[in-house]
Amino acid sequence: MFERVLVPLDGSPRSEALLSRIPRFLRSENAELILVRAAQILAVEPFSGLFETDLDQATAYLSAVEKRLAAQGMSARGIAELARPADLILRMARNNRVSLIALSTHGRTGASRVVLGSVTEEVLRKSPVPVLVARSLEEAPAKEHARPIRNILVPLDGSDNGLKALRPALETGRLFGARIVLLYVIVPERDPGVPSPQDYLRKAGAQAEAEGLSTLRLVDSGDPAKRILDVSRFHGIDLIVMATHGRSGMSRLVLGSVTESVLRQTSVPVLAVRAVDRALERAIIKVGMHATPKP
Repeated sequence: MFERVLVPLDGSPRSEALLSRIPRFLRSENAELILVRAAQILAVEPFSGLFETDLDQATAYLSAVEKRLAAQGMSARGIAELARPADLILRMARNNRVSLIALSTHGRTGASRVVLGSVTEEVLRKSPVPVLVARSLEEAPAKEHARPIRNILVPLDGSDNGLKALRPALETGRLFGARIVLLYVIVPERDPGVPSPQDYLRKAGAQAEAEGLSTLRLVDSGDPAKRILDVSRFHGIDLIVMATHGRSGMSRLVLGSVTESVLRQTSVPVLAVRAVDRALERAIIKVGMHATPKP
């Protein structure tokens, strides 16, 4: 599934720790890691306008990481440029046709909640490819990053967009021989026009079982984020695959309270898959084109 993975690094042990998670997601021995680091301006000469950057240090750092990974049998190449971190990550993802972006998060000292950070949030909202978000190994419980992926949780909401998370979940499931846990959380404001939870899960489950994967179908009610977290703990989930939803007419992606809440509270890696409602997007763009501009 993932043949070219982009990993942003900032020079910290926290960001490098994610590298040990990546090999098990790679599809083949020929898979490649693309290591990206955004160089920063260190000082500016007020009169000449000349500035000093850490580009040389960033390039040397990535070269050292490349050599270390090569010694472990992994193919990697580093790219360092002077740029905004999120802009560089997204541009390199497009230019290099990566199939996955992997980001590390960290928790506040003394707290279990994860700090996503502005770069992670922007990448999640705009990424053209799935984004793996994992808590750094120093802060994640050892048993959660050492064990194989055996159970993959796919929260579903009854929409076609929700099902877009199913394809990468099934491909990952085949890679590991994992069970697919399908969860449908009924909420009070549920659209009466969507299929019944049972019919919806039956359709999703049939796709998984057609590919030889075992499934567990769960219907629950209550706060979606809380139920996702509860099911994740109770069923020993090793990976959560969730669809994020796009706001039509805009390039940015709106995570929504459910996805954001899960990302901030779980220690389980989350694979976020962008799901944009293209029909609605086209409709709003059309309305915007005919809108009367303000004077």
